[in-house]
Amino acid sequence: MLITTIAVSTAAAQQPGLPRTYDAQRIDSPNPIGGGSFGWGISSADLTGDGKLDLLVAQSQTGRGQVFVYDGATGQNIDTIDPPERNTANANGSIPDEVLSFVYIETMPDIGSCAAGDGPDADKLCDQANVGPGDGIPEILAGARSFKVNGDNNNIPAAANARQIGRGYVIDGRTRAVLKRIDMPREDRLTQEARSASPQFGRVMISPQAMAPCAGLASENNNAGVGPCPFTPQAVRIGDLDGGGQPDIVITARSFSESAGPAGSAAPGSDCKVNATAGNCSAGKAWAYSGEAIAGSPVQDILDTAMFSVQNPDAQGGTGSNANGSTEFGGNLLRIGDVNGDGRPEFVIPSRNADYPLRRPDPTFRDVGAAYLVNGASYTTGNPPAVTANTTAGAVQATYISPEPQPRSQFSGNFNGGRAPGDLGSNSLPDLMLPSPLQNGNSPDEGRVYVFNGEPNGAGGGAQGSFHFATLRDPEPKIGGNFGGGISGVGDLVGGLENPANEVIVGGFTFDPFTEASQSNITSLRIMNAQTERTLLSIPDPDQARGSGFGVGITPMGDLNGDGKLDIAASSYLYNGVVAGQGRAYIFRSNDTPLPEPPAAPPPAAPPAAAPPAASETAPATPPVATATRPTSAFTALRPGSCKNERTGTSGPDRLRGT
Repeated sequence: MLITTIAVSTAAAQQPGLPRTYDAQRIDSPNPIGGGSFGWGISSADLTGDGKLDLLVAQSQTGRGQVFVYDGATGQNIDTIDPPERNTANANGSIPDEVLSFVYIETMPDIGSCAAGDGPDADKLCDQANVGPGDGIPEILAGARSFKVNGDNNNIPAAANARQIGRGYVIDGRTRAVLKRIDMPREDRLTQEARSASPQFGRVMISPQAMAPCAGLASENNNAGVGPCPFTPQAVRIGDLDGGGQPDIVITARSFSESAGPAGSAAPGSDCKVNATAGNCSAGKAWAYSGEAIAGSPVQDILDTAMFSVQNPDAQGGTGSNANGSTEFGGNLLRIGDVNGDGRPEFVIPSRNADYPLRRPDPTFRDVGAAYLVNGASYTTGNPPAVTANTTAGAVQATYISPEPQPRSQFSGNFNGGRAPGDLGSNSLPDLMLPSPLQNGNSPDEGRVYVFNGEPNGAGGGAQGSFHFATLRDPEPKIGGNFGGGISGVGDLVGGLENPANEVIVGGFTFDPFTEASQSNITSLRIMNAQTERTLLSIPDPDQARGSGFGVGITPMGDLNGDGKLDIAASSYLYNGVVAGQGRAYIFRSNDTPLPEPPAAPPPAAPPAAAPPAASETAPATPPVATATRPTSAFTALRPGSCKNERTGTSGPDRLRGT
């Protein structure tokens, strides 16, 4: 594994709270695979207990899938996580891949421990009877979306012809032994078997904790930022949906099948229910699982009872529908926080391939995208507060549609939703970033990010009540830049009226439109103030690699080097290394040392001495006269190239031509 450190210059405005530059440490896979896309998914947490966040990198494009763990302090690979269980063989003897962490890898607050670790047995389950007490180390969330599960009795190994339904895992952060296996509820497994579906349960799983990054508690997985933490209720800080004191988990199955037609199982009012006459639609679905059912529970027991589930309210497809196909409901999950005032966090489910209109799809408006704000509170441990409609756990409280609808723009879709952004400034509630990475600007698929008020009904003045209050664009837009393909909150890094509320970081994945021009892109990360739409600091690709997808994965890493500035990890999932498309990750450590003084300008050359007059032209001698010498000023020549004047608000480069 090659790990090197180089200096990276940034076109950055000198603002308090941001470093002058970053030093980049290359992180490569110890098992590079051609097309393996190492870094398509990344995450961070302090797994070693040294006060420094460690880096988790998924490699899942080929084979069974693996997750590699790197020490944040040194960048050294300290562990490899393989699929915890092996699939049963097919009838022909072949063993299908379980596909671990395609493409997501996540972390969550501490929920237990496994002092015994995983012994020499074949599986990776914790070798003790019950999940141990918390040890202060966050846990790891990873799903195997193609794992075979027995639909009727998941305690019995799946048959040769069983469906690849998928399974989720809660993995002990300290020992990397499995604390809990999580399955889709039995009744849902049986319907998927009956419909011959492969729903991809576990492809995405998160704890909906939603405090913006700050120097919080490592045990809560809240030390990914720098600086003081805003007041945030514990339930929101740890993702506790039911108020029981433990972090809870949300898991999706983006290809969950619903039966179509008036008598079908699709959501009331949806295209799949109303307009389709028969068949099935790939609707997607989500479930919430209680942390209290994990903490202290028997390790061998598989959790398959959910607190609540969330149907796709706008499922599309089926015989007779005009929809293009799967809406990708649950293809990602986004954190937001408590926006309805009940003290519990909400969460957002993107549906990036939804056609418009949502309930009467038009083939000319395919894959525009939508997203749904879900009430997270589960009232199993107390009485529901007196709040307004749609406060049932799992109810959709708001539907987000694109402010600039375009076919195939995939509004709300990306591969790494990152940490919650928190308050971006429209009001005191937490806000939301929704990317549209394939949005056309001056060029195809430039991408952009829309910033929405967390208040479901809008707030403030104006016709739209400040519901959508900012749009983030790449200051150097590119064909196929896919800006917004990677996003994360980073907390409040820069103070002052010029930079209100929190900042965010945005990257792209440079995949579409997959032309020679788009695959020649060299991209940068942008730390931005969302409310003012200003880029405060740019971090270019350290390798300046064409079409590497730099910025697909982004995760804040807290303060690794003790200088009080935020450190960051990012990835290039298409990077060509020893094999093509192996991928690469980077740890960026802040470097706030001052620039060296520029070299002094050379003194002006002395003027040539005047030739003496000819003898015949010699004038009579006269007394010498004092003469004034004009001082020569040192100057720095203007050079061709780009510069930025971001302090005064211009967001793009000014081009200087000539000398």
